[in-house]
Amino acid sequence: MENPSCSLALVIFLSVAVAANADSGSAPWSVKSGDSGSISLSGPCSQIRSEVETLRSWTLSRGESAANLPEIEQHGTTCIAQIEGVLPGFVRQFQGIHPNHGIGIGPNCYNLALQTANIIPGFRYVHGSEFENILTSPLCKKVPLDEPLRPGDIGAIRTKYYPAPLGKNYHPTSPNVHGYIHISDNLIFSKDGTRDDAPVTIEDVNAILGAGWTIPDTSRCRRTNDSPEDSCEHWITYYRCESLETFIQGHISTVTPESLDLLQRTTRSEDEISDAKLGKGTITQERRRQFGAEFAQLRGLIDAAITRTSDPASLLILQNLNDRILSMKIAMGL
Repeated sequence: MENPSCSLALVIFLSVAVAANADSGSAPWSVKSGDSGSISLSGPCSQIRSEVETLRSWTLSRGESAANLPEIEQHGTTCIAQIEGVLPGFVRQFQGIHPNHGIGIGPNCYNLALQTANIIPGFRYVHGSEFENILTSPLCKKVPLDEPLRPGDIGAIRTKYYPAPLGKNYHPTSPNVHGYIHISDNLIFSKDGTRDDAPVTIEDVNAILGAGWTIPDTSRCRRTNDSPEDSCEHWITYYRCESLETFIQGHISTVTPESLDLLQRTTRSEDEISDAKLGKGTITQERRRQFGAEFAQLRGLIDAAITRTSDPASLLILQNLNDRILSMKIAMGL
């Protein structure tokens, strides 16, 4: 079985877990998308103002404009706020969508986390190794435990079952089983699997904390920067990443034109796949076969470019492109 968080099977479990949490009152936060682009957040009146302020500060930290804080409507102990005006543009544009059209699997949780962090473009499947290689690259750093988390940090649920023990029907493709975007102690931005009924959404953090992983409610397991296998089957590590564009601009004097050209060529393929996933285009079986030939050609060019440079920034780009192509090939069954 593939990495369970981003596979088809566990999304059923996720749906049941979310419903159970809602029934028990342990998941009080919900987000709904309405007509004409409206997006509402509902939750405890005692905390909702703080959550809306956090969303607005996240938007401003990304260099985007945000509306003034919205009015809050009270319905007993639950309050509702219209939050579309304070969300980052990417979140506002894709909140609530189901980008699962066309050929192949994906997108998945890793894809949404890396897209939101502006590291990869477009909706597609991301293999566990691609996600792990980015987290452990110079693009990302573990958030020191003595620093507060910020909206936009990447949360990675990691497992002691990698490599998978013999006889265990559980085969994660990396040390991670789920990835998401941290917003606050209450809210995350996530896509919980590859199924059509798993939307891109802001959701209560309990939707993933109670979704089949054993993550004890201790600081050792809920936030750690090592591997506490002695006390946790699964644990959460947080990463703060810079965008790929920012990284390239910081190394523009050394990065090779060849690596940038191959980045553009690979991105064109990702854009086409993303359009299809969003229902804006169609990838036929013939086009799928063409992708196979194009990916083989790109891999050859990338591998050759790797042999011609010792520049660390160029090598990071090229090695990431190989990971991207691997993910796209797996998604299309190539």
